[in-house]
Amino acid sequence: MDGVKVQCKHEKANTKRRLKALKKKIDSLQSGINSAKIIIERAEDPHRRFASTSDACVQNVRAELAILLSEKEPLDREYGKNLRLHMGAGVLPKLIERYLSTKKPKGPAQWAFRKAIELVGPKFNPQFGGMDLSHARGLLMLEKFSEITKMVGGGGYRPGEEKHQMVAQAMGESQEITTPMFTMNTLLKSQQKWDEDKIDELKRNCFMMFFKWLKYFPKQGVFPKLHDVAWHIPQFVTRNWMYGILSEESMESRHQEHKKLLSILSFMPNTKLRNDVFTSRLQVYQLPEFEKEKATLIAKTTKKKRGKYNIKPKNNSLPISQTELILDGVNIRINKDMSIEPSWLEVYNMVARGIVPSSWEKIFSERDDIDDRQKMKALYSSQTCR
Repeated sequence: MDGVKVQCKHEKANTKRRLKALKKKIDSLQSGINSAKIIIERAEDPHRRFASTSDACVQNVRAELAILLSEKEPLDREYGKNLRLHMGAGVLPKLIERYLSTKKPKGPAQWAFRKAIELVGPKFNPQFGGMDLSHARGLLMLEKFSEITKMVGGGGYRPGEEKHQMVAQAMGESQEITTPMFTMNTLLKSQQKWDEDKIDELKRNCFMMFFKWLKYFPKQGVFPKLHDVAWHIPQFVTRNWMYGILSEESMESRHQEHKKLLSILSFMPNTKLRNDVFTSRLQVYQLPEFEKEKATLIAKTTKKKRGKYNIKPKNNSLPISQTELILDGVNIRINKDMSIEPSWLEVYNMVARGIVPSSWEKIFSERDDIDDRQKMKALYSSQTCR
């Protein structure tokens, strides 16, 4: 993609020079065309026609006008083609930058991992760019992660390559983390009454999760929900002896708590203010009448009532375009105003339409450890928009 960005920069500069030269020629021809049209228009008006203007002179002007129009027509087509190429070369680098800033798969290894998840059973939710799993499907993914690791292998890279070894190592390390993670999640969703043994098992797997995470990802902090599982949920279970029925919504509700605490802490430059704010905030938030009045005030001031939940794409979701591309001579029309070179089509399909390169099909099509049905499924999914 970096090579395409450099080529786009050169193409934009070249088309700019060509447009300038073509514009100069077109303006010169247009000046002659305008003069010829004025002469013909004046000759056709008996009140404005000069006495010295003969019919033969008018015929010669008409012939010159036809020649000028015939010369200008191919220049107009060339100018339009270069203008579309100039605009396409300007928009493609922006699409590449937007794609690289998203969390969509950016290489054959990431794509193979995502497709391996679908091949072993779990299906992605269509919202948010098609990259989310429900809680139940996430558990199924953790349960079958060893199969996913075998399917991904080296992520489509040749054995012996550095990237092949990196992918294999990353998948192996991830599998060691998913084992205690799966045990923790099954305990939380067991729907069985907890006892001391279950709590000890949860703490033991939570410790292994932290240990493996710090071992393999020392520069990346753990996700906030793991903090809840380690320090808040066991205490709550011990105090109430609850059943292991934690819904997906109950865990998602912790997001707002984390956001609220982060917002509160951002206004506390020292320990004294932190304690004061925490004390006052926690006391007020425990009053249900305060929350009710606050919600009523917000509704009245904004004059907006809470409506139905509408699924909206996230900022990191890749927009999928269903528009057909048109072959325009030797270039590809991406819409009525822009064109790109055929050599850039694969990159454009990747960053703007979500269609991966056809070469990535080999990651599964040439494997012997998956059946023909799974190969066909991977082949079909690589040829459609995701």
